[in-house]
Amino acid sequence: MSKYCILFADCIPVRGSRKSVISDLTRSKTYMIPNSLYDLIIQLSENPIDKVKGTIPESQYPVFEQYIKFLEDRELVFYTSHPERFPALKEQYEEPFEISNAIVRVDTSQGEALMETTLEQLEQLRCKHLQIILEQALSIVELEAIAAKITDYQFRSVELDVPYHESFTDESCMPILKNNRKIQNLVLYNAKEDRCVTQANFRTLEGMSNLFYITSGAQDLNCGQIHRNLFLSSMEFVMESKLKNNCLNRKVSVDSQGVIRNCPSMSESFGNITETSISEAIEKPGFKKLWDITKDKVNVCKDCEFRYVCTDCRAYVEDPADIHSKPLKCGYDPYKGEWSDWTSNPLKQKAIEFYGMQELVQVQETSTSQ
Repeated sequence: MSKYCILFADCIPVRGSRKSVISDLTRSKTYMIPNSLYDLIIQLSENPIDKVKGTIPESQYPVFEQYIKFLEDRELVFYTSHPERFPALKEQYEEPFEISNAIVRVDTSQGEALMETTLEQLEQLRCKHLQIILEQALSIVELEAIAAKITDYQFRSVELDVPYHESFTDESCMPILKNNRKIQNLVLYNAKEDRCVTQANFRTLEGMSNLFYITSGAQDLNCGQIHRNLFLSSMEFVMESKLKNNCLNRKVSVDSQGVIRNCPSMSESFGNITETSISEAIEKPGFKKLWDITKDKVNVCKDCEFRYVCTDCRAYVEDPADIHSKPLKCGYDPYKGEWSDWTSNPLKQKAIEFYGMQELVQVQETSTSQ
């Protein structure tokens, strides 16, 4: 009986212009492979292994065996005589949440009424993930109080971004994570150094809790960074990337003045929360227009092997006049298979000026050269 060598359903091969990848969605790993191996995988999915090997010149047998061993060693494939019993993974993305992600900026000097109104409305929309950016400096006691208040809401996970203060240390901040398990990340921005303290014993529904110190600020211009260290090979993320825009789909932001937008980095407003509820804002014409821009619809990205594991920013794009152009802050060229510094790319300079990023770029260039 014929034997087939096929990928497990949760191992997704993606072909790029020059290279390919296999994303193991259960183990959250992505493996770089040559396009020739991708082509072989497709052949193996449709034909018995002996038949595929029979089409290869004998001189290429060693390469064929190396490819098979690569797949076996990483437990990406299995053997069967009945491939029809193992259908491909169904591409679907379904969420019971009207809003899955929210970014809320808070000016504590104006009181907490606006924040409470915003969080109550997001809770009613069953928002899953929340990022709160506090704009004013706080004492550790004030921070503890706000953290406790936030975790009273039914969010699945929370990231709390706070201006760094000398009194904020590992010893003073870790109890906040321990006592408020919904806070997955506590980010201290404008700190003196970049470092992360992970506490494996404090776990949220989304994983381990982290205390981050970052030297950068909480500026909206910092969003949209594309880097290989930020790739995400999870089932949820890849399926969303295939069917929706993985950054803006079911996302909303509310700034410290109550203005409702798709994203804090976008200028278009859909009302103010003091007059318009979030549920009303997201139903306004135009709010959801970007939700369906997948990576396969974005210029250059559609030819990139990383397109389903890479986030997609529509706030900052290479050609501001074309919403389907490549993310501005991506330095990868899938046609060459090479990474470069996006800030020094001459083709991006007009967009950098358009978005007023000159100062941000200078800061990044200085930090890179040091």
